[in-house]
Amino acid sequence: MSSLEDMNIEDQDDDEENQDQDADTSQGFEYGDVNRHLDSPASDKNIADTFAILELRYNVDKVDSKFDIVCSKVTSFDTKVDLVIKTLSKIKVVAPTVTNRGNQFDQVNSLFLSCTLEDANQCYKDNLDHYTSTLNMMLKIHDDMMSATNELTKQTHVHHEKEFKGWRKRSNKKMVLI
Repeated sequence: MSSLEDMNIEDQDDDEENQDQDADTSQGFEYGDVNRHLDSPASDKNIADTFAILELRYNVDKVDSKFDIVCSKVTSFDTKVDLVIKTLSKIKVVAPTVTNRGNQFDQVNSLFLSCTLEDANQCYKDNLDHYTSTLNMMLKIHDDMMSATNELTKQTHVHHEKEFKGWRKRSNKKMVLI
């Protein structure tokens, strides 16, 4: 049995030696070696394009989440301010008909409530303008990033398509072993 196993091992060694002699590993294909192709700058560019697309998509997702947060804050802020303004607007301020020094508390109270209502309304408008401009800015950033991602994806597809067409042309020609 051991001699049979020794014969099988020797046959395998002979097969490997024959394969090594038949194959010409130093030349590669006639129109470009696979290893050389992987070391080419175009290959590095393809990898960079892929990572750039992934990074852009990640950034778009981050912008989307921030956009959602801004939208929810605007909605929440609108609800709170509307509630405050409605509550303040229900307060009826009655100015005293006769102004005398004894009724100064009513005058101060009336002035304070009217100023508070105006301040609340102005604060609401200012904050609403701020949130609206922030929202518009986020929308613009989102649109810019989406267009950049689409452009990069299109360029990468065109580049890969050219590479694939070149590969098909090379593979249709005969391999020449020297």
